Amino acid sequence: MEPVARNRRRTALEWEQGDNQYRKSKGKSRYKPYWNDNLKLLWDKTCEHEKVWLKWKGCGTKKKRVREQFLTSRNAFDKLLRKEKRSYQMRQQQELLNLSTENNTRDFWKKIGKLGIANDRRSSIPMEVLTSEGNVCKDIKTVYDTWKCKYEHLFNVTDCKYDEDFLCTVQHQLENEIINLSGKESEILNNDISYDDVEKAVYRAKLNKAGGLDQICAEFLRNNSCVNILFKIINSGMQISLYEIALETDKY
Repeated sequence: MEPVARNRRRTALEWEQGDNQYRKSKGKSRYKPYWNDNLKLLWDKTCEHEKVWLKWKGCGTKKKRVREQFLTSRNAFDKLLRKEKRSYQMRQQQELLNLSTENNTRDFWKKIGKLGIANDRRSSIPMEVLTSEGNVCKDIKTVYDTWKCKYEHLFNVTDCKYDEDFLCTVQHQLENEIINLSGKESEILNNDISYDDVEKAVYRAKLNKAGGLDQICAEFLRNNSCVNILFKIINSGMQISLYEIALETDKY
């Protein structure tokens, strides 16, 4: 019985090692060009906190703290991931700008072709048409001739029931409506921006979001001093723009 037990233990050990190796090979897929060591560390830390939280069997208060640690690490990982993605996109844009200024345009268009899902694109238009008998025809010449006839009929309609007078009437009505709407909208847009409008816009911004190019988050702006500064900047910008428009109109 002892050799059999040893064989069983060895088999179980080998199975456990194979299972661990399978789990390692089936890890998170990181096919991201902006993936780096910092993201890997934060990802591993987030996974550890998640495992501790899911396997926690203690009291509710401690489990709540463990969950807060997991949420904090997850938010930090998401924030860094978005930041690295934006940085990568900015670098790609700068490379395209540099290539666009060079004389050799081949590299520029080659770079454009690699953006997005260009490499995975496939022709999804079926090369087949229905004949008048209801059968499916895959002959290329027949398909092209059928498409040609359909497009010619589409862009050269002869059985039109509308004349030139009707067309002129519709165009005149559209022009009058556009002029009236543009006048009303311009009056609304040219109104002064109040302090309440700026304050509502600041407090309506979403929290826990990464900052833009200025690296200023929405949480930092939620105070009276920042709202007052934004209010003055916006109003001064509006006054300067209106003054420049008035100068340009006086020239003509």
